[in-house]
Amino acid sequence: MAEDNPTPPDEAPAAAPLAPVEPARKAPRPAFWTATPTHLATDWKVVVVLAGVLLAGYVPGLGSYGLFDPWETHYGEVARNMVEYDDYIDPFWGSPWDPNGVKREREGFYSKPLLIMWMMSAGMRLFGYNELGVRFFFPLIAVLALLAIYLAVSRFYNRRAGLLATVLLGAAPFFVFLSRQAVPDGLLVSIMSAGMMSLSIGLFLVKDEEEASPLLYWFTMGLLLVVMVGQLWAILPMDRSPDVVRPYPGSRNLLFAAQWWLQEVLTVARGKGWAISAALVPLAMWAGWRVARQRRRRMLYIYLFYIACGLAVPAKGWLGWAPMGGAILGYLIVTGDWKLLARVDIPTGLLVVFMTGHPWIVAMLGG
Repeated sequence: MAEDNPTPPDEAPAAAPLAPVEPARKAPRPAFWTATPTHLATDWKVVVVLAGVLLAGYVPGLGSYGLFDPWETHYGEVARNMVEYDDYIDPFWGSPWDPNGVKREREGFYSKPLLIMWMMSAGMRLFGYNELGVRFFFPLIAVLALLAIYLAVSRFYNRRAGLLATVLLGAAPFFVFLSRQAVPDGLLVSIMSAGMMSLSIGLFLVKDEEEASPLLYWFTMGLLLVVMVGQLWAILPMDRSPDVVRPYPGSRNLLFAAQWWLQEVLTVARGKGWAISAALVPLAMWAGWRVARQRRRRMLYIYLFYIACGLAVPAKGWLGWAPMGGAILGYLIVTGDWKLLARVDIPTGLLVVFMTGHPWIVAMLGG
C-alpha cells in the first residue's frame, strides 16, 4: 500500500539546527600570591608593606639593651674617637686616662676595615653616644638585603616563594642577632646577599635590551655617588706629611731640578687627604660616566653587584669576595657557560669596585 504522504525522492532531509558557538574562554589569571611579578611597578605595594613589616621587626628596641657583644664596645670606642677628633681615616684606640704602664694613647687600630666604624660614627652623630647610635644603620642594611631576596626569588618563581624565602631568613635567629648588633659579620652577609641577588636578576631574568626604569637608574647612580664621594670626603682631613718641602739645593741641570721637585711634591702630597682625593676624582668621574651612560636594565643590576663587591672590602677586607667568587666560579665550572663573562662589562666593573672599595686603602698606603 502506498504511504499517505510520501517524501519525494529528490528532497533532502532537513538539517539539524547548529548549537550556539560559545566564546573562547580566557586563560584564568594566576592567583595574586602565585603570580610572578616582573617589574617593581606591578609589585611596589607588596614591597612597601614588606619593608614596613621588616623595619617594625628589626629597628624598635635597638637602644634598649647594652652593648653585650665585646666587639660592639671595641669598634664603638674607635668610632667614638672618629667623631670626637673628626678624623675618619685614622682609626685609633686608647685614652688619655690610660695608666702609664699601658702606653696605648692613640694607638692605631687596624683589626677591621673602616665601614663598620663609619656606620657607628654616623649613628652617633644622629643619636649620640649610646646603643641606638652604635647600632642604628646595621638593621637597615639587613632590611635592604631581605628586600633584595624577595625581589629576586619572587621574579624567579612567584610572590609566595619570595615571601617565604624572606621570612625564613628574616626570622632565622642567627641572622636576626647579627643584624641587630654592630658587628662586621652581619654587615658582610647583608652586602653579599644583596649583591648576589642583583647579579642573578641581571643575568637570568632581564632581556638584554630592556630599558631601565628611572627608579632603578637613579637608585644605582645615587648609591654609586654616595659611596664614592663619601669615601673621598672622609679622606680630606688626613694630614700625615710635612707641609713644606726642603729648601732647593741649587740649580744643577733641568733633569735634576725636575726629579727633585717631583720627589718633594710627592713627599708632601702622599700624606695629604686633599691631594689623594684630588688624584682619585678623575677616576670617580670616569666610573660615574660609564655607569650613567648605561640605560639597560640588565646592566644596572650588574653594576649594583659591582658596588656590593666594592663595599665588601671596607666591610670585611678582600676576604669578603671569597663567598661570592666561589659561588660564581662554581657555577661557571658546572655549567661551562664561560661566555657569561662577556656580558658583565668587566672593565667598568673593576673601575666601580676600585672606586667604591679602595679609596681608603689608597689613603692608608699613601700616609
